[in-house]
Amino acid sequence: MRRCSLFFAAVRPEMVVSLTLNEPPATGILAGVPGVADMLKEWGNAQAPAREAVKAGDVKTGIPLFVNAVGGPGAYERRSNADQKMNFDNVASFQADATTKRPRPVFTCEMAKSISAPALLSNGERSPKFFYRIVDQLETCLPNRERIIIAGSSHTVPAEAPDAYDQAVLTFMSKH
Repeated sequence: MRRCSLFFAAVRPEMVVSLTLNEPPATGILAGVPGVADMLKEWGNAQAPAREAVKAGDVKTGIPLFVNAVGGPGAYERRSNADQKMNFDNVASFQADATTKRPRPVFTCEMAKSISAPALLSNGERSPKFFYRIVDQLETCLPNRERIIIAGSSHTVPAEAPDAYDQAVLTFMSKH
């Protein structure tokens, strides 16, 4: 049985048995959705201080700002020491993302419609509305999907509520 990422599924949907998607950064799926432009601008503005700090080489300031922008206020402080260390260990990917001029690959609703495999969509209860809008749109576009909200967590659901997330994924996988 193969499991794969959203991007790979868009390229080769016939190889996908099932998907579990927790708040993917699939902003392209929001193209043409009414009321999204202001939300995307707000999302970009929320991340701007983190990007600027990282561009200036101040990762000690930038990484917590980024985690809090993505996960909501206090998300960095709620993380374990191991997760905070992981954020700093992965700083190179954030630096690349913060400084690149190349846009991310676009994933569209039309691409999602071509995925017939069962998909589990998840949000964290405290996640920013940006991620809810992406998952709302995925729910509209994916033909065979289920959706859950994991209580007491934000964007990093698998780390913040691992038992609840694992149980939801295992239950979904056992059905598909």
